[in-house]
Amino acid sequence: MPDSVSLEPPDLQEGLQPSAFPGPTEPRILQLVFELYQAIEAEEVWRAGLRLLRHVVPSFHYMMGLPSVGTMPVFIRTTLPVEGDRDAYFARIHAAAPIEDAMKMFPGRRVLRLSDQFPGDSLQKTALYRDFMAPGGWRYSFMMPLRNADGGYIGLFSAIRTAEQGDFSDAELEALAALQPHFERAALRIMRIDEERAARRSLERSLHRASLPLAAFDIRLKLLYSNRAWSRACAGWRGGARDEAGLPADLATSAQRLVAQWHDALLAEGAAPMQPCTVRHPHQPGWYADLQLIVPPGERLASHPTLVVRIHEPAGTRHDAASAERLLQRLSEAERRVARVAARGVDNGAIAETLHVSVNTVRTHLRNIFRKLEIANRSQLVALFAVADSGAQQAGSAEGEA
Repeated sequence: MPDSVSLEPPDLQEGLQPSAFPGPTEPRILQLVFELYQAIEAEEVWRAGLRLLRHVVPSFHYMMGLPSVGTMPVFIRTTLPVEGDRDAYFARIHAAAPIEDAMKMFPGRRVLRLSDQFPGDSLQKTALYRDFMAPGGWRYSFMMPLRNADGGYIGLFSAIRTAEQGDFSDAELEALAALQPHFERAALRIMRIDEERAARRSLERSLHRASLPLAAFDIRLKLLYSNRAWSRACAGWRGGARDEAGLPADLATSAQRLVAQWHDALLAEGAAPMQPCTVRHPHQPGWYADLQLIVPPGERLASHPTLVVRIHEPAGTRHDAASAERLLQRLSEAERRVARVAARGVDNGAIAETLHVSVNTVRTHLRNIFRKLEIANRSQLVALFAVADSGAQQAGSAEGEA
């Protein structure tokens, strides 16, 4: 491993000092443990853990089970070739050799050796040996249970050997016991990340259905998330331009000022929390947006703020898909054609050219459209069509799924 060992977590080197780790202590082990610490997905933990176990305790096959409901793993990876239903196969192994029995027999032990649980010839009398070990050519095994902060079982790593390879030695078990906390921390980390992702997905699903237009950006104003109402309201704010990406220009300018204030506050001692700001539309009455920079708790220099923007529309522009379609049904066919082209953000001359009518005809139709739809400007027309089109798309998707 390179000399930059200081990049590893502070407790990593302490846990691998020779006094605490009686097994091999060559730099390769430090490198492999560091890879385990870098893993943020279950698959990555499996691959990193497999490389580490293969280096420390060469074996016939290896297995990981994470996380667990009770003591039955629900995420299983193994080098064993398994034919047929994998879940049923491992459920049968679990029934033949319950994990909880071994843990009760050796409470608090970091690594459990199968030959300690079944000494002498007693193993050959078990269903585990008869149904799985003998047919598969196994003879020896160890299990490394992983626990949470409360001591609850969350999963395991294990390995098996053939009779020719021999049993796991006391020195190997001591080496595995020294490594067990690092496997445990990796498992807890990915479970915590998965829980956070699940919570975020639930929140996003709730926000996605919300009628209040909302979006989140990073400090470079790159879009991170937006709900269904956002694109409609954003188009309305721009006066009909529906295909532009990112924040409208005036909101982006205000957002950049907020980010600059955060940078200044970051360098100041005792900086106060960032206050939200409100930006009113320069030309469209009733339109305004709230901008807030959300700074997560923790070390200030490690913070990664998120900009949350909420656009507030005039009451007359807010409709659900059903009410928007009902309003549009008030229009004649000719008016509806004019309204749909106008909702794309084009001017009267372009509308006239597209529909092969005069500009005066377009103006007349637009006056009637605004009166029938009870709206005051094109921005509200854009918003109305966006809601109606969104409802039609959702209905089409539902029919396709059915």
